[in-house]
Amino acid sequence: MLGLALGVDYALLMVSRFREFLAQGQSVTDAALGSGQSAGRTVVFAGLTLLVTMVTAMLLSPGSFLLSAAVGVSAAGIMGMFGALLAVPAMLALLGTNIDRLRIGGPSRSGGAWARYADAVQRRPIPAATAGLLILLALAPPALGLDTGPPDVRTLPAENRARLDTEATARAIGPGWIAPARIIAAPNASGRAPSAAAVAELSGRLRTVPGVRAVLGPERGRAGVFALTVIPSGAANSSQTDTLMQTLRAQARAAPPAAGQVQVGGVAAQLDDYRRVLSDRLPVLIAALSLVALLALIVVLRALVLPLISIVLNLITVTASLGVLALVSTGDDPLLGGAGFADILALFGMFAIVFALSLDYQVFILARMREAFDHTGRLDLAITESIDATGRVITGAAAIMGGVFLAFMTTKLQTVRQPGAGLVTAVIIDATLVRLVLLPALMRLSGSWCFWLPGWLDRLLPRLALEGPAQPVAPTDTPQPAAAVGS
Repeated sequence: MLGLALGVDYALLMVSRFREFLAQGQSVTDAALGSGQSAGRTVVFAGLTLLVTMVTAMLLSPGSFLLSAAVGVSAAGIMGMFGALLAVPAMLALLGTNIDRLRIGGPSRSGGAWARYADAVQRRPIPAATAGLLILLALAPPALGLDTGPPDVRTLPAENRARLDTEATARAIGPGWIAPARIIAAPNASGRAPSAAAVAELSGRLRTVPGVRAVLGPERGRAGVFALTVIPSGAANSSQTDTLMQTLRAQARAAPPAAGQVQVGGVAAQLDDYRRVLSDRLPVLIAALSLVALLALIVVLRALVLPLISIVLNLITVTASLGVLALVSTGDDPLLGGAGFADILALFGMFAIVFALSLDYQVFILARMREAFDHTGRLDLAITESIDATGRVITGAAAIMGGVFLAFMTTKLQTVRQPGAGLVTAVIIDATLVRLVLLPALMRLSGSWCFWLPGWLDRLLPRLALEGPAQPVAPTDTPQPAAAVGS
């Protein structure tokens, strides 16, 4: 489904450029070639950026599920990119002017509604930026208290046989029996086996720990190894069991030397470790993806401030979408149903996909801004022209992608439904509020700082013109002041 949506997004960009060239009076062949040489470069960069983002996620993703998901998204994006580069220009050449024969609505005109909208935002950038930021900041706070956890049986549909059997078992003998902890006492580093008396004493202490329903054992195994089975009072993934796991680990560290080397394992420990590993790696993923995207945008846009603005807006978008996800997926009776917390596995994957897709939309509009600025040297014209040229494309692409993610929400499986809700929110925010309000308003307020690049860095960076041949304005080491704007 992602491959279909990405392929349509890339094809929309190519078709839009083809129509522009036809409207300029070019022949069908020249228009098809021109769309491949201009919009095709943008598609290549967008596809490669998606690939790099997913590879970064692969390197940081523990477990095979996230790795396979990242491989799948990467393959879908690359196939969509090659389809847009190879098949779309040929189809456009075959269709020619017939591409508008069954057109719905009037033709897009330069200086139309999108241009007037861009001019309106630029006339009052301070109110526009303030309103946009306030909306996003209002959505973000719930993300700070987002409860997360590993996959849980409650994320399955209510009528699922596995969930029904698990819940019946929990009602009959208690929820802790489903995910017990195992305490292993093994010989220490010197090879000294634990004593039965010391293990029995440890078992007695564990029975007094709050949150412990029962302690079974000790069982004696081979090579002098003893095992205890600790049954929690609470359910797996509950805060009570999480606290118990920390207590059990503290008891293991404090065990007397005669008890040997004591470690905590079992299903309860595995679930707790999995959640903690993913939670610890999420900030690393955020930092890594932000750095990769920033470096890529600096190279392509040949600017410093604009890529920083884009990355900050990207992070705000993700935070706002997580806030919405927290509102609908956590609590005692969440709107989406489920266990009352966000699946950390789905959350990890959702962030990587949101970041990659947001970069796609950034490339669509920022490449046109760079091209227009290089040709005119005027920031206001660059903003107006880019929004006028890409507004319909981005809106259409967002509608398609949003439809795909809405389909995710029709399933009863929470590990798919939850990221679907977050992704729909992120696409809507990114393609409307961020790209069409905040980005142009903040660029207008930044003035020529947006495309400023030190001369020494300009000489070091390779020149990658995305939207056709550029006529660059000579870089300076000192940015020009921002133009006066109304408030």
